[in-house]
Amino acid sequence: MKLRKLMLLAIGLSSSSMVFANWETAFLKAEHRGNGLYNTCVYETILGYRFSLQMTFCQYSVEINTETGMVRK
Repeated sequence: MKLRKLMLLAIGLSSSSMVFANWETAFLKAEHRGNGLYNTCVYETILGYRFSLQMTFCQYSVEINTETGMVRK
């Protein structure tokens, strides 16, 4: 019974951390064509956080959690 309560607590805490995550919008700054299927897309947030992604098509904007580095389109 204690293990079940502990599991529920862990699931609740992990899901609540995703809800209150710090998601910022990043805009496309540069696009480098690769020699294959993928392009390198360079993004930057308003606060200056820069990162790049390998994608087939560079979207104009994406959202990034600057604490974890997770990106959602």
